[in-house]
Amino acid sequence: MKTTKRLILAVLCISLIASMFAGCGSRASYVEEDLGAVPKDTYEINWVLYTAAEVPDAKAVERIEAKVNEYLKDKINATVNMTYFNAGQYAEKMNAKISANEYYDICFAASWMLSYKATAKLGAWVGLDDVVESTGKSRFETYMPGIYKEVSSIYENLRADDGNVYGVPVPKEFAENRGWAYRKDIADEMGLNPESWVHNSDYSRYKSFKLIKNDLLKVKAQYPEFVNPIDWDGQRTPTQFLGNAGGVAYLSMFEHLWRDNEDYKGKIVDMVTTPEYQECLEIARDFVSSGLIKGDVATATDFDDRVKAGKTFAYAEFLKPGKTAELKSTYKYDFGQIDVTPISLGATAGPGSMMTISRNSKNPVRCMRFLELFNTDEYLHNLIIFGEEGTDYKVVGKADNGVKVVDVIKKGGYTNSGNQWAMGNVFIDYVTTTEDPEKGSKLKEYNAKGIPAQNLGFSPDLESLKTYTDALKQIQGEYKLQLELGTTSKAQSEKLIAEMQERMEQNKKQEVWDELQKQFTEFCDANPQNFAE
Repeated sequence: MKTTKRLILAVLCISLIASMFAGCGSRASYVEEDLGAVPKDTYEINWVLYTAAEVPDAKAVERIEAKVNEYLKDKINATVNMTYFNAGQYAEKMNAKISANEYYDICFAASWMLSYKATAKLGAWVGLDDVVESTGKSRFETYMPGIYKEVSSIYENLRADDGNVYGVPVPKEFAENRGWAYRKDIADEMGLNPESWVHNSDYSRYKSFKLIKNDLLKVKAQYPEFVNPIDWDGQRTPTQFLGNAGGVAYLSMFEHLWRDNEDYKGKIVDMVTTPEYQECLEIARDFVSSGLIKGDVATATDFDDRVKAGKTFAYAEFLKPGKTAELKSTYKYDFGQIDVTPISLGATAGPGSMMTISRNSKNPVRCMRFLELFNTDEYLHNLIIFGEEGTDYKVVGKADNGVKVVDVIKKGGYTNSGNQWAMGNVFIDYVTTTEDPEKGSKLKEYNAKGIPAQNLGFSPDLESLKTYTDALKQIQGEYKLQLELGTTSKAQSEKLIAEMQERMEQNKKQEVWDELQKQFTEFCDANPQNFAE
């Protein structure tokens, strides 16, 4: 399948990076700078950006770059060259750049994009926690003190598999929960009650898929030609509501399920053998056989395009306060949101959206100083997010809390509105007329409500077993979507799981499992705060 081939390609890309960077070290040569002085030499920062929305017009980007560069001259004497790739292109383009050892300075990375922790360990990005002699603090805290203050509570969760920090997280919501994003216009027109889709009795929130099914069948009957009742890809199937966390392949730990089942507390589990996982596969098969999922979901690559075209009624999504405003900015429809899973602080707290500095950067310190400015200077930040006042947006008022309220001018050709989560500090954003002016304070309250996952901050060191863990990850890539998309029968799934397990056993599955469990037990013993009720 095309999707499976892409996963295998991603694993091969990481393997190629490893072979290229072996022996090269993972840290560029730094030239320290005086934070109290403007450098005499000009440096051009090549910044590669991810956008889930439309790529801004090239001429408009040049216009904004000129404004940014004019402002930066007397601040840090740097210029910025911005290159955008949309969601469908980004992974392919950046994997190619990294594999070719191509020059750039800053790029977007995440736990789910470019495999932040694994790729960091392989040497693609510079480390940030070396101590600067003149300050006695890490480079992160020295050159990016404002960002550090915002993210210090989840700093330990930024560590890659080798124990070092390589990414600068976007200051935003670090807590997360999942639930339903749905077309509000259709739900209102049909008199549906999305509150009825929530399964609250325990942490088995994947059962919400069962609760939504009857309404999906009604939508299918009323909109047979124009709307997918529900849509998913590898990130939005029933298994995504399990709350499972990172391990190796399907050797994992459940972030929250242990709160209802002591069998999962402090334990690495073989996830495919658990009743919860098996039930998720059964739900997915039922949705496919009921005609609620498009027939070619296993090979389709146009999820975002389907939603933008108005073909999708509902899908599972990462949620937060104000998510619907972002969705409208990206997809142009009015969405509603219904929370399903608990608000948690887990593996994506920080690594869910980051900027990384390339090991090929000729001046990583200047890049750090730019990221600090972009994340702390309100004018610069909103220039890059919204563009020029009067051309790309107009100020329509000021909220009671002092935040500027703006309206995007579409003909300007430039905006990153709705994509701030993948760029920089959302707490200093202007807000659009469709957003809550209290967005920033509500996101901070949301973070405060986050329940620590039992693995918060856990980053296992499996370097001695790397040959086997790489093989296990590749095996996972070959089977994951075949199992979880619901396109294989129960008999086929059982056969695939048996085949996968046999191959994993041949690649030291038990040895890896035992080492993971040993390290996780030690971690749990040292972090009792993750288990506080």
